Amino acid sequence: MNNESQVSRGRRRLVSVGLLLFSVLISWRLFVLQVSHHSDLAARAIAQSESVITIPGPRGEIVDRSTDRYLANSVPCSVLAAEPVRIGVAGLAALERAAQVAPGRLTSRAGHAWLDVRRDCDEGCVEAVQALVARGLIPADTLHWSRGFKRGYPHPGQAAHVLGFVNLDGTLTEGIERVYDDGLRSRSAKLLRITDAKRTPVEHISGDATPPPAATLQLALDLRLQMVLEEALERAATEHGARGARGVVLDPDTGDVLALAAYPGFDPNRFNKAPDELRRNSVISLASEPGSVMKPFTAAALMEQGLHRPGEAVDCERGLWMKGSRPIRDTHPHGVLTLPEVIEVSSNIGIVKFAQRLQNDDFYRVLVRLGFGRRTGVDLPAESAGVLTKPDQWKVVDHDSIAFGHSLSVTTLQLAVAMSAIANGGFRVTPRVGLSWELPDGTRQPIPRPAPERAIAANTSWQLRQFLRRVVEEKHGTGKNAAVEGFFVAGKTGTAELVIDGHYNKTENLSSFVGFAPVDHPVAIVVISLEAPKIGGRTGGATAAPAFSVVMAEVLRLRRIAPDNLPPVNPDGDGSAAIAKGDTKRSTRGVRG
Repeated sequence: MNNESQVSRGRRRLVSVGLLLFSVLISWRLFVLQVSHHSDLAARAIAQSESVITIPGPRGEIVDRSTDRYLANSVPCSVLAAEPVRIGVAGLAALERAAQVAPGRLTSRAGHAWLDVRRDCDEGCVEAVQALVARGLIPADTLHWSRGFKRGYPHPGQAAHVLGFVNLDGTLTEGIERVYDDGLRSRSAKLLRITDAKRTPVEHISGDATPPPAATLQLALDLRLQMVLEEALERAATEHGARGARGVVLDPDTGDVLALAAYPGFDPNRFNKAPDELRRNSVISLASEPGSVMKPFTAAALMEQGLHRPGEAVDCERGLWMKGSRPIRDTHPHGVLTLPEVIEVSSNIGIVKFAQRLQNDDFYRVLVRLGFGRRTGVDLPAESAGVLTKPDQWKVVDHDSIAFGHSLSVTTLQLAVAMSAIANGGFRVTPRVGLSWELPDGTRQPIPRPAPERAIAANTSWQLRQFLRRVVEEKHGTGKNAAVEGFFVAGKTGTAELVIDGHYNKTENLSSFVGFAPVDHPVAIVVISLEAPKIGGRTGGATAAPAFSVVMAEVLRLRRIAPDNLPPVNPDGDGSAAIAKGDTKRSTRGVRG
């Protein structure tokens, strides 16, 4: 008995010691958890039960210059995420069909814990997915909905190259959406939410579920003119079998871009379906040799250097002049012509002979002041500066070629800016698409723009306006098809062989017309260019000038410009009378430019 009693007492002591040690360990662990690690564990508990919901705000709207015509807005939608591992392949396949996502996109990820399904579910998408839940094909707690917005363009395809696009999460932008992204991007709202152990929302304890509104961006574009320009480009390209077309309407005094387009275009609502070449804004990014539209700017350089005297003339050699071993040709033969006549009939020989008086440096400086060889500064991305090499690199052939629009390349917008200096009294303007911001409180904030810079003298501008009027109004002018009934119109044709793989293509031209109206107080510059027209002529006068006439007529009508009191067309006393009377040295027939 004594032995048994001793064993029993030993066991009790062992158990007691064990319990004591266990109690000490538990107490120590409680001390560690409740005292030493209290802050860390409390933070973990809060993190597991509280979550911050980010509610995206709508992107700022974009309107045209009237402020009541919307070009871009944000449309409310739902963002759907799911837990594939809890749904199963059959349910995921049904979800693919309901959400209208690519087959296999969800089923191929059946083992994933979390997956974004679609970020732009409209009402139809939401109803189709909820129907799956109602039928028991997908557990409701495996689907997660949140609020979102998708970008919408109410006029599909209109002004696409100006507006650009923005993808669903705002990480990819182009066009004006990219340039003014900081102002258009809305701040998100933050909401603090309490959930239980199963992550089921219990309550919202702080924050505002309404994101702050974004500012509205007003553009210089006139949507009515934009539509007119786009329709004219499409019609001209179709009628003349052209590969493409581009154009711009610019206010010569302010630099406001009233319309800008390239054809073919794309729909920014479906930008990811369009190839890269269609999304490219060729009006500002594609530089080409301009051809004879450069002749007025060569004349400007002559006048700026005091190298032109009214009435003096050069012999245009009946259409072929061998300058050394290099031939210079005109499309049609001409005799002795004055400078305004050279521009009127677009004589290459004549402009080269006049330009021989120009030193390379002087010629170059005037062209740079007019904006060639440099970016215009327009508020659009990916603008090309064109190509105008430094004068110390010019050869004799370059000086001559530049005089009639070769050996340099320019963009459509550069041509408009340069012509603005002729139209507005001699100032180079900086083109602008963005006009102002309308802030959420209703105040308007103008977008700053650089001041115009003097490019040529006012008298040079005035004389060139009269020269360019002859191109449209005189019998032998190459731009007669650009006329607008009731108005004095001025401008210049251009026809240049396209350079393909480093060589001139004898069968494909860039055919252009750039001009303005009314001559005495121009309200708009319009540039039209067709790439490789093949039907109904290939010259700027035959293909681009008629489209210019259509666009300019609508510009004048929509801007409510009163018609000119048109007198009979009279020679300006600078040699044109001889042509009109049929002087054998100066007669021109069927001139093309």
